[in-house]
Amino acid sequence: PTSIDTSQGHLILSGSEDSCVRLWDVRSGEKRPVKQMVHQYEGHSRWVSQVKFNSQIENIFISGSQDGTVKLWDLRNDEQPLANLKLKNQNDEFKIFTTEWNGSS
Repeated sequence: PTSIDTSQGHLILSGSEDSCVRLWDVRSGEKRPVKQMVHQYEGHSRWVSQVKFNSQIENIFISGSQDGTVKLWDLRNDEQPLANLKLKNQNDEFKIFTTEWNGSS
């Protein structure tokens, strides 16, 4: 992974060079392995450089990518992002290296 966020306790978000974001559950028990992939979120066209849970709104996270986009996701919907943010006049050289929440927005 190229980016990891562990701020949700037993859930871990990872972004990687294959342009996917993965959600992992690291709870352990008799019938559950130590780490299990729960969902895979696809939507970026280049490597994911940042993933970040929203600390004030449960189930919401963002991902930033070398494709120049920031996507807003809900953990419960792995089909498509809630929002896709990009520059209006984006060129191929624009890349996202880091993201940050401004409170709950």
